[in-house]
Amino acid sequence: MSVTFSIIIPVYNAAKTLADTLQSIAAQTYPHFEVICVNDGSTDRSAEILQKWNKANPKIDFTLINQENGGLGNARNRAIRASKNPWVAFIDADDIWLPNKLAEISSNLTKNQADVIYHSFTTFGGSRDRNRDIFPIHSIEDLLTKGNPLMPSAVVIRTGLLLEFPFSENPTVHGAEDFDLWLRLLQADKKFKHLDKPLTKYRETGGMSTRILEHLKHVVNVISKYHELAWFDDSIYQKAIARKNWEVGRFYHKNGKFEEAKKFYNKAGLLTQNQKLIQLLAILKISR
Repeated sequence: MSVTFSIIIPVYNAAKTLADTLQSIAAQTYPHFEVICVNDGSTDRSAEILQKWNKANPKIDFTLINQENGGLGNARNRAIRASKNPWVAFIDADDIWLPNKLAEISSNLTKNQADVIYHSFTTFGGSRDRNRDIFPIHSIEDLLTKGNPLMPSAVVIRTGLLLEFPFSENPTVHGAEDFDLWLRLLQADKKFKHLDKPLTKYRETGGMSTRILEHLKHVVNVISKYHELAWFDDSIYQKAIARKNWEVGRFYHKNGKFEEAKKFYNKAGLLTQNQKLIQLLAILKISR
């Protein structure tokens, strides 16, 4: 029996990129899926683009939900509740799937008893295109101290799990809803399977530079919440906060903002030899 997917796309003012995302779905070589789009209060041409695409692809099972803006977590949860299939595949409205994405995932799901499957991806739209390698995640400690390799457009999850563990709609974790979910699923001992194939193209935009500090604040809110629940000890908590400060430093460093980079590298505290070298490059105002 074929694996069937519900492709979920939250849409908010994505008119500039949405057509490319939708085209990558229509180009899938694997046909067993439905598409659920939640137009989350867009004020641009997003709704028009969705309706036009639906008319151009009548063979695709398509559901469009229009709602007032409720935020990313709310939009995803609304779509999950409308899902008719046992697996949910997320894609954001500015990312692109390779044509063999669902075929590869389907093949791996039939071989593995995974609850969550995630894969590597490439980036585009920034200063340079890059391959983003991933690594296995087996525990909360891995996710907190090694980094977060799970990008929503490269993740597929059992629908039943998403109904049991919905995305947070709390504004204090806005932008960190996915990170919050991964932690809760790991705490519940759900099985994560990684696939080392780049099947998604993640679009890098300049908008993140204006939101990076707010994002850090919300990620720290998530980490602190579960630390207070004693999901992990003080040592892991401190490593997790240091890791997030380091990641913000790297973001600023890559974008040539050396003073900001040095500040967050210093906040990160204890460094590996490689990290010390990178910090030195920031001090010397050399991008890496």
